[in-house]
Amino acid sequence: MDQVCARVDRVIANARAAMADGDVVLVAHGHLGRVLTARFLQQPPEFGRHVMILPASAAVFGFDRDDVPQLTRFGLTGYAAAHYSGR
Repeated sequence: MDQVCARVDRVIANARAAMADGDVVLVAHGHLGRVLTARFLQQPPEFGRHVMILPASAAVFGFDRDDVPQLTRFGLTGYAAAHYSGR
C-alpha cells in the first residue's frame, strides 16, 4: 500500500501543478480510484474503502476558497445506478 500511496501522491502533486494552466483529467481503474479519492481529500489510503465508485463513473474534484480539497461531484454516470450493488 505504501508504494501505491506514494505513486498516487505524485500524480496528485503533478495534477495540482498542471491545474495552474487549466483543468486536469485523471483516469483511474478500480481500487486505485478509491486511493486517489482518499489521498486527494488528504486522508489515509485506507479511507478509500469507504468510497463506492460505480463502473464507468466520473468525479469532479475541486477546492473551496481556502484551498481545501473537496469532491464537487461524485459517481456521475450515463446510466441509472440507484440499485447498483457493486456485485
